[in-house]
Amino acid sequence: MEDFFLSIASKIAEYAVHPIIHHAQYLCCFKNFASSLPNAKEQLELTRDRVKDRIREAINKVEKVEPAVEKWLKDTEKVLEEVQMLEEKILSVNTSYFRRKCQYSLAKEIERKTIEMIELDRNSKFEPFSRITELPSMKYYSSDNFFMFNSTEESYNKLLEELKNKSVFMIGLVGLGGSGKTTLAKEVGKKAEEMKIFEKVVFATVSQPINIRSIQDQIADQLDFKLKEESDIGRAQRLSERLRKGSTFLILDDVWEKLNFEALGIPLNEISKACCILLTTRSREVCTFMQCQSIIELNLLSDEEAWTLFRHYANISDDSSEGLKGVARKIVNECKGLPIAIVTVGSTLKEKTIANFELALSRLENSKPLDVPKGFTSPYIWKIYFDLEGDLIELGDLERWRMQGERWMKLLTC
Repeated sequence: MEDFFLSIASKIAEYAVHPIIHHAQYLCCFKNFASSLPNAKEQLELTRDRVKDRIREAINKVEKVEPAVEKWLKDTEKVLEEVQMLEEKILSVNTSYFRRKCQYSLAKEIERKTIEMIELDRNSKFEPFSRITELPSMKYYSSDNFFMFNSTEESYNKLLEELKNKSVFMIGLVGLGGSGKTTLAKEVGKKAEEMKIFEKVVFATVSQPINIRSIQDQIADQLDFKLKEESDIGRAQRLSERLRKGSTFLILDDVWEKLNFEALGIPLNEISKACCILLTTRSREVCTFMQCQSIIELNLLSDEEAWTLFRHYANISDDSSEGLKGVARKIVNECKGLPIAIVTVGSTLKEKTIANFELALSRLENSKPLDVPKGFTSPYIWKIYFDLEGDLIELGDLERWRMQGERWMKLLTC
């Protein structure tokens, strides 16, 4: 019994004496507390600088830093600022009349901040530290050169209506080469993304000859994952599994023939649940072969729409001479309402003399239509030559412009 009471008394003494000793240390050992602060601060500053270096590396790699890292850095900067102010208090405490009282409260604050800094330093290891950022998707494509003419708006609105129709999952956009199918498809994709009709919007160029791996890689990149499989069937199955997760609006641009969805990895038998596909093509037959539920035709520009577009790119104003505007009108007529022809020729002739305009008109009038599809009377692809600096420069046919628009634009305007 006596041992029992002694044990209780010992515990009581421990609980009573220990806090007294601890509080006494704030007065007796103030210098020890004060000297521990710079060490913890220096260590935390080194760790903070290393974290900042890693953040810069992540940003340079176009990676997104994890929120936990950003919060840690914010908390660390705040604590270091508070420690800076605390150090200023320590320097001034010796001149205070109530020095002992100040040392007591400061020692408690020093201990608290030292513990905070040690904890922050201990918690500075992050896994993962950063992750690859999502690609900008349709935001990547600029709308600066997109003109919503009446002929374009009709197709644009029809496409959006079909996208909202849950029973439609295969849409074809048909138009001549250079009629603006690609530009319109991108704008519809941007609008669908903005309206959040689908979880993801993906744009992939098909062209000729069909390269299944290239198409798969384009889709995978925009869905933020990698196809690591080596075999064709393995890649197709992996992509198919990914497309089954969530809803995707898949734009397949410049389709020339029927695509093998199974080889690509697009889950055709479940496509209505996973994807909505918009394909752009010159051939209505392709839409039929692909079993498009809705086929939308993109009309050529009207005469006035074509003239408005040409004036914009050729920089023709109301103050331009009547002679120049007369020749320009004839050039526009030769472009047959094809936006790519109008934009390219207009950009080429920007700031040029009337002699250049007349030469361009002569070349257009004397060019022979090539590759005119059955049922069309307007030239589809033709050759055109300009003499910009006194030398005859062959610029190639309109089909090559379509495929390499930016490259030709640079050649034309240099």
